[in-house]
Amino acid sequence: MNRDQAEQLRKDDRHWWLGIVYRCKDDPRIIVRNRWRFGWTWNFANPYVLIVLPLCVAFFLAPILVIAPAVGAGRGELMAMYGVVFLVLIGFAHFSASGPR
Repeated sequence: MNRDQAEQLRKDDRHWWLGIVYRCKDDPRIIVRNRWRFGWTWNFANPYVLIVLPLCVAFFLAPILVIAPAVGAGRGELMAMYGVVFLVLIGFAHFSASGPR
């Protein structure tokens, strides 16, 4: 499947539940662009979402629950860690939503 075919699937109203939840078994992407071209959403029909979504949540919670207490990080260091985590998650979403390669 090429990018144009994947985008056709994303634009099809049949794959959007209540207009906000995307489910398309034919779309190989884990994360897709939102309908309004602002932000991303999960493809809940992809079985890998059950693995990747909890990993992203753990990756987001790690700085405050594990890393900061272990290194004695203050508020500034914690905010810097979250900045890095945020950039990594945004990069992952952009890479995944850009379509099949």
